[in-house]
Amino acid sequence: MTRSPNPFALVLPLLAACAACSASSDPSIAVTSYDRSCMSVADCVAVYEGPANCCGLSCVNTAISQRALAAYRSGVVSATKMACGGTTGTCHDGEALFPDSCTGRVACRAGQCVLDVPPTDGAAE
Repeated sequence: MTRSPNPFALVLPLLAACAACSASSDPSIAVTSYDRSCMSVADCVAVYEGPANCCGLSCVNTAISQRALAAYRSGVVSATKMACGGTTGTCHDGEALFPDSCTGRVACRAGQCVLDVPPTDGAAE
């Protein structure tokens, strides 16, 4: 009589490998990969930098150049899809990147876009 292998013995190594992959690192948005140069405050837009999740982003906490906004939005879509296992989260509509309660004022200082006034909701650290 041939004994069949224990199905759990085959599945456990796969589960362990899967857990190791998901625990490696959360997707995040880093503004260092986007243009931050400016000539005036009109060249700047407030954005979020940090971990992404399925439901969008936290409040703005830094700034980039308006010229980089399309690439930034594309990066946000990619990061949120990664955070959601390859799908778009049901609570992220793709247009409203930040909660309505977010505040901040951008500035162009020494040719670089910056956020002068940090968020007041305590979301950014």
